[in-house]
Amino acid sequence: MKAVNFLAAGASHRDGAAAFQKASHLTPAEKKALAARLAGQPGVTGLVMLSTCNRLEVYLAGEGDAALEGALAVFAAATGLCADSSSGSVFRGAGAVRHLMEVAAGLESEMVGETEILGQVKQAYEAACAEKRADGAIHRIFQKSFQAAKMARETSGVGHGQVSLGAVAAEMARRIHGDIARCRVLLVGSGQVGTDVAQALAARGVGRLVLSSRTQAHGEALAAETQAECIGFEAWPEALAGADVAIFCTAAPGVVLSLATLRAAIKARHGKALFLLDLAVPPDVEAGAGDLEGVFLYNFTDLAAAANENRRGRMTEVEACRQLLAERAQRLWEEVERRGAMHGLEEVEETPGSVPESQ
Repeated sequence: MKAVNFLAAGASHRDGAAAFQKASHLTPAEKKALAARLAGQPGVTGLVMLSTCNRLEVYLAGEGDAALEGALAVFAAATGLCADSSSGSVFRGAGAVRHLMEVAAGLESEMVGETEILGQVKQAYEAACAEKRADGAIHRIFQKSFQAAKMARETSGVGHGQVSLGAVAAEMARRIHGDIARCRVLLVGSGQVGTDVAQALAARGVGRLVLSSRTQAHGEALAAETQAECIGFEAWPEALAGADVAIFCTAAPGVVLSLATLRAAIKARHGKALFLLDLAVPPDVEAGAGDLEGVFLYNFTDLAAAANENRRGRMTEVEACRQLLAERAQRLWEEVERRGAMHGLEEVEETPGSVPESQ
């Protein structure tokens, strides 16, 4: 029987903008088609594709080195990633398991310890289960990785502090304005990031929150939940003139706030400063906005820096968390190899789809 193999490949913010941008042209439909193509490669028995605003990775299980190396070549040709050492990262065996655990625990995130990534990894795994692309090795590795990530966060303290994007954005708005209870915030976008930001602002008692979304139903539901005002997507440029802080986090493929629209808002503000938070990837705000007089622009990198302000003091916890996960990953991989050799890949874990919270 061929040996069980596991491989993780792709790119994130850690690999640099040049590497990650190679795959930014892929649409969600193209990524889904690529996942299907990879799953169909000879010898590939399981596959999970993880796609976030600053990460695109594929996790592959299969029989023998040749099968996964062939699939990796297909992935590289389609995305431009992992063709060489400067265009992404590749992890194999226990290293791939450790990488997955560290990603799920938030250790590989730009905001170290952030909480959203665990949900995103679970969603990617559940999508693979729904598409019947999760074999026994995938089930075992992902389910145990979720448990390990949760345990490591709880025991190491790596997640202490403001580590969710919504919480950090709300805290940034408070710092900018000084009194969140008197702050008027315009939020453009009602996806996952917009939802997190709106909930965090509402929890902190924001004075006035105006939501605008391309999907009116989403915007209205979120507004009702957070006691905000919902306006049509065509109306936000006018609302921009009266906002203290404007936060943009749409999933648009290009610029949403142009310099022309921004200049019109500045003129209507009569010299009052405008603070912009652009949390979108690619950016919602046109380049050069921060150079305009009276405009102060903060992006995702600025928020990550704010979230990591106390990271130096938490480095002991971070390193302890990495060591703990490294030990867990090695043990899990040895178990997967043993059980795979004894029973075959499909029987490494017989309960697909369930995600235990702890063990």
